Amino acid sequence: MDAWDCVLFVGYCAWRYLGRFYGLLRGQGMGGCMLAVVAGWQINRWGLRLTAHEPPPCGHPGRGRAGHLFGQLLQVGGTFLTAIAAVALVRSMVP
Repeated sequence: MDAWDCVLFVGYCAWRYLGRFYGLLRGQGMGGCMLAVVAGWQINRWGLRLTAHEPPPCGHPGRGRAGHLFGQLLQVGGTFLTAIAAVALVRSMVP
């Protein structure tokens, strides 16, 4: 039962901070939401570049296993930022 309580607590905290982050983005208005959408899209692109299976350019570091993992984390973070900012953008445009 202790593991279940830990999972519920982590889920509750994540939901609570997600709501605060959404409120912060929505409070910035349309311009701030658009900027956050573009920033999330750019973060996602950086992650895609790190996880690409192309040969690395000459002298480009970070293409190993750690670079691939970091690229995946950037993709997940960029996707979440884009999704939350897009919802906040729509909600700030529609009263």
